Order: sequence, then C-alpha cells, then structure tokens
Amino acid sequence: MTFYFEPTGALAERIRPSYGPRRQEYVHRCSRAVFEEVCHRVDEVDSFTLDEIVAAAGVPHSQAALALRFLHRFGLVERGHDRRCRRTEDSIHLSAMTCWHAEHEGATHWKEQT
Repeated sequence: MTFYFEPTGALAERIRPSYGPRRQEYVHRCSRAVFEEVCHRVDEVDSFTLDEIVAAAGVPHSQAALALRFLHRFGLVERGHDRRCRRTEDSIHLSAMTCWHAEHEGATHWKEQT
C-alpha cells in the first residue's frame, strides 16, 4: 500500500492485490474533512472499532478505514488483539494534522510503524 495526495487534496492509497479474483490495482480516497472528523471522534474515546467511528462520525466506511490506516502508519493509534484500537496520545488531532501536512509536502520525518 502506498499513501499519496491527489491534486484535489484528498489522501489516497494505492492497493495492489497479490491474490484473489481482483488483481488489478485500485485506489481508496479520504477527504480532509472526513480525516479530521475521524481524528476528532478518536479523541473522544479511549478505545474504539472502525465500525464505532463510522457510526459516530457518519462518514463512509472506506474513508474512515483509510484515515485509521494513516494514523496507524504514524503510530497515533494501535490495534489490539480484539479488533479494538486505542489512541497513543491524549489528543491525536494536532499530531495527525501535522502528519497530514508533512506527508502532503513530502517532508515526513516521523517513524513509520510497520
């Protein structure tokens, strides 16, 4: 998976399936508004699932999933064994937006999580 920003400003992720019936590359997108809404919802709880964030924020599932993968990449959320996630800071919105802008400018110096 590869994150990048489209000319529209949307966060995008290029997916290259390695198996299964759909082997062609495809793209997931997340608008900044949805990204920020997900960050605010994550800040309101100690632990959460993707479905809980989608229900609370009223955003598309695929966009919320991409936002959470981006947050995970930069270590702002951690996944547990029971599909629940938790934030790694008291407030992730500021750090998340710093990552968003740094990645957008191609100047990311954060340690990426694998």
